[in-house]
Amino acid sequence: MQLTTNYSIQNQLHYLLNSEVKMDENIKCFIIMPFSYLTYKNSAGKNINLKKKQLDFLYDNFIKKAAESFKRNKIKIEAKRYESGSGNFMKGIVNKLFTADLVIAEITGLNPNVMYELGIRHTLKNNTIMIAQDKSQIPSDLLHYIAILYKYPKKLSDYNNFYNIFEAELHKAIQERIEKCNESDNPVRDFIQIKKKFENENRIDINENNYKQKIEAFNEINTFSIDVQPRKHFPDMDYGDYLDHIANEFESSENKIIDILKKHTLILSNKIICYLNKLRLISSDGKFLIEDRHATAEGERQVKEFVKVLKKTIKIFKDEIKNNE
Repeated sequence: MQLTTNYSIQNQLHYLLNSEVKMDENIKCFIIMPFSYLTYKNSAGKNINLKKKQLDFLYDNFIKKAAESFKRNKIKIEAKRYESGSGNFMKGIVNKLFTADLVIAEITGLNPNVMYELGIRHTLKNNTIMIAQDKSQIPSDLLHYIAILYKYPKKLSDYNNFYNIFEAELHKAIQERIEKCNESDNPVRDFIQIKKKFENENRIDINENNYKQKIEAFNEINTFSIDVQPRKHFPDMDYGDYLDHIANEFESSENKIIDILKKHTLILSNKIICYLNKLRLISSDGKFLIEDRHATAEGERQVKEFVKVLKKTIKIFKDEIKNNE
């Protein structure tokens, strides 16, 4: 199906508001990524450069291979990127972005073409999975949507380990999109779903509605049942068990924060969103450091930082609500 020029603007908006999708047996996956080169500065300040040969390897032996290895409940995925040919190059890409059931976007380096294509996809449909080689490459506006961090193998001996980790994370993300294929996974669709929710209502008290949602969001944050606490709070627990416990709680906290951001992002202040994203990054880094076992001291510092930032977040949110009463 294609959007054609004889559609009125109203009909196109109606389609975007009301269309539903179902991902069943055969899933068409479109991959957007740089073609000829990729360059970026990682979190450690080191310049990383990948040339066409390495990008071709990444496409064939990482992204496409991992996507097409997903086989559950008779589901088969066919993954492709755009191969240039005759005709209008951009028109062909837009058509692929519109007709694909699933899009995987390699955004490392924040390539302008890739980011433009990502924006088009976000406007047209749900079910996009972002991947990046460094967390610094995920724009802050997109931090609480589906994004997978992975490592590119510089040495052949690293390939199997790095690929297996990436494949497992990608399969997990694909399964989530299959189960929630009509739920928003980007800021544009968040807006469209709110528009759809309100389009048939004649009168809506926006201020009252926002206030109620803010109270709901605050209660979810205030009653955070995440048992992330320093070692001294677990005197009877073996140290190894404590580390496993904290790693699990960091993962749980990251998932809960993502849920809160997706559910309430339109009514949260920028300040609260920044603090929640900070908590999410602390959780992600903390889990990685704790599981490393060679960086547990740094991981325990992340525990203390998490507790500190969570308390600050609750205080700021409480003050905001009080000022709005």
